[in-house]
Amino acid sequence: MVLEPLDNSDIPQNIVWLHHFSWHVGSVAVIAMTIMFAMAARKREHLILAVFATAISAGFAALAIGLALFGNSVIWTTPAPYPWTLVAIFGFAGLAAARKTA
Repeated sequence: MVLEPLDNSDIPQNIVWLHHFSWHVGSVAVIAMTIMFAMAARKREHLILAVFATAISAGFAALAIGLALFGNSVIWTTPAPYPWTLVAIFGFAGLAAARKTA
């Protein structure tokens, strides 16, 4: 949906390939966070991983919202601000629930 139109555009190749790189960095981050949340859900001693994954999600949410508010409001029309905010909220809720059961 995004990469093919970029490849077929007149945008300079360094910008297109920086987008490719950023896309894959985001994919690796999502996979790493999924693993961290899964490990924390299985063993309480891995709870610190959920703290890190939640912090990363909150940071990504803040970045997306900040870009939408102070950069370009077109970001609101993309998925960028929404899933990260939800993951951060669920992460904080999970950490709060884990704290109560400690």
